[in-house]
Amino acid sequence: SLMSHFFLFKDRHNGNLLLDTAGHVIHIDFGFVFGVAPGGSFSLEMSTPFKLTEEMLEVMGGLRSPIFSEFITLFCCGFLALQSYSETFFTLVEITCRHSTFKSFEGRERDELLSKLRERFC
Repeated sequence: SLMSHFFLFKDRHNGNLLLDTAGHVIHIDFGFVFGVAPGGSFSLEMSTPFKLTEEMLEVMGGLRSPIFSEFITLFCCGFLALQSYSETFFTLVEITCRHSTFKSFEGRERDELLSKLRERFC
């Protein structure tokens, strides 16, 4: 969820989420990042920072469950931990988007993309 928020992964649906034998959620299929969405620029997901479906809530036992409370705690701790590596992420994105042929960077201004990424880390 945090990586989806920072890097604007789109096309997040249950078919792109796997569970390992320990119950960890694993995201797959990263063809749509930095806000580029299936079907072009239109996306119903643009107004939400990450996808948290009813099914995901149900698996955690609902909004009032101890597991959901733990999710919130871990989410906040993860956010703070990732912030400490933000400059590394910015550098990697800056290097990756130079002369890139990836759809996620096509026609996008590097400085604007990095500026928006920095805002999400604040």
